[in-house]
Amino acid sequence: MARMPRVHVEAAGSSSEELVELADREAAVFGRNPDGKQVAAKLELGAAREIRLPSPSVSSNHVAVWVDAREVRVRDLGSRNGSWVRLPSDVTVTLPDDDVQLRLGFPRPPAHIERTIDAPSYETADDYGRAIAQAIGRWLGERGVQMTLTVSSDDQPPLGALAVPLASGETLTVLSPRTIEDSSQNLLLHIARYVAAQNALYVAEQDTLSDGMVLASAAIRQVHRRVVDAALHNVTRVVLLGPSGTGKERLARAYHRHLARSGPLVTVNCATLSRDRIVADLFGAEAGAYTGAQRAIVGAVERADGGTLFLDEVGEMPLEVQSQLLRFLDTGEYQRLGATGVTRHADIHVVVATNRDLRQMVNEGTFRLDLFFRIALEVIEVPSLRARFKDAIAYLASFSLGTTNALEALQPAALDALRAHAWAGNFRELVNLAMRLPRDASRESVDAETVTRLLGAGGLLATPAPAPQTTSVAPAGWTDWLRDSAAAYCADTGTTGPSTWGEMTAFIEQYLKPHALVHMANVADAASENAIAVSKVAEAVKADRGTVIKQVRRYFQSRR
Repeated sequence: MARMPRVHVEAAGSSSEELVELADREAAVFGRNPDGKQVAAKLELGAAREIRLPSPSVSSNHVAVWVDAREVRVRDLGSRNGSWVRLPSDVTVTLPDDDVQLRLGFPRPPAHIERTIDAPSYETADDYGRAIAQAIGRWLGERGVQMTLTVSSDDQPPLGALAVPLASGETLTVLSPRTIEDSSQNLLLHIARYVAAQNALYVAEQDTLSDGMVLASAAIRQVHRRVVDAALHNVTRVVLLGPSGTGKERLARAYHRHLARSGPLVTVNCATLSRDRIVADLFGAEAGAYTGAQRAIVGAVERADGGTLFLDEVGEMPLEVQSQLLRFLDTGEYQRLGATGVTRHADIHVVVATNRDLRQMVNEGTFRLDLFFRIALEVIEVPSLRARFKDAIAYLASFSLGTTNALEALQPAALDALRAHAWAGNFRELVNLAMRLPRDASRESVDAETVTRLLGAGGLLATPAPAPQTTSVAPAGWTDWLRDSAAAYCADTGTTGPSTWGEMTAFIEQYLKPHALVHMANVADAASENAIAVSKVAEAVKADRGTVIKQVRRYFQSRR
């Protein structure tokens, strides 16, 4: 008996291959949701087997294959992305009674992606999946591409959907309501890569949170992402500029943690080293190299070989040492003190941090111009606590006072006093304040006077008196509440305003709408979210109760 021809079918987006054997006068229909009866009637075949291919690039009825008089017939059924037949050697048109290979729905070379997807805007792990879907949805909408985005814990995505795991433990499914055009395959690839990159940054944030750093504000989250991104892209020199107490050392640890290198992180505080010992502490010294050097010293550069050297307060480094550091960064070579002519090598990445203005120091001649440009591959400015007060709120909410936390213990006027404070000591000053709060404090038991006194007890500057409270929480006119919402956005993000469409959408949803609703309804007592207040507001602005609750809650949370 003659061997039956076999049909090998490979579909775009599928890791497996279908293998079907066909006898004479037998037919098969391949597709995402094939209808064998309909196709058989159309092609005047007796019957047709249905072979399902779960690929978004494959049409419902994609291709029909049948055997007739020892010839294999193939017919594309009007698919969107085409069918390609691999012919046996030396065969031109007629397909013989032999194996056939089909490739369905494979894309052409990828089209250029002109703009990447915006970073997701989320505050907690619970919002991560939603923020990812929103960012992708806006990006697809800009291209006129209609796809359904769903975030769930379902391990069985719909047939033909792109399923991408999220670092939060959920799954993002991307499903097109119709056959995806071959050019859209590049969009799906871009989405998958985007989610993978965001997952890596999400995991990095969780690691840094475990290290004790607060990442609640958009401003510090953006800084953290830049630091981690520099590590993932193997940027070898990073400069962190910002006031003391803003978390620069923890950012340096985050950078080192995400380098693909096995060496250690070695920290040197240039402000605490004596001028006589700084060369030895950096580059090492042989026994007897200076008075009191009874044994050899292994310097920080040597200890950091294969890893990261973190130079904190680099602005305090003497000029003569700067020149030696520059030579090492240029060549990777150094000498221990007292080991003239003996050259050593070290392969290290360098992160430097300072609360001083290095650019101004260059102009003044106290910091070398060539060294500045040697270390400034990536310059990242870390905002002060005053510019990211949402981080202060998050820290206070995490600080336990026994029966409550530090944030819940504060009266609204007391929180206003903290918001108006200069925070010269940044997080160190905030930690001191939290530790001074009464350990038996109950909910809203700490008033503005107490907070002002506690701040003054450990501060350098007098704390401004809190602004007098008004009888209504809503601004007087629409220009005022527009300005108020913009000011709140800038304060939380540490920016001068939205610069991308994604940021503008976040501003509208999280700041403008809540302020507008509170103003339009003249809300002064809806913070309790009681049924009467919610109903009154909903009636006043002609909105449903769920919208009112969400927007009013956002408004009062933003003012805490």
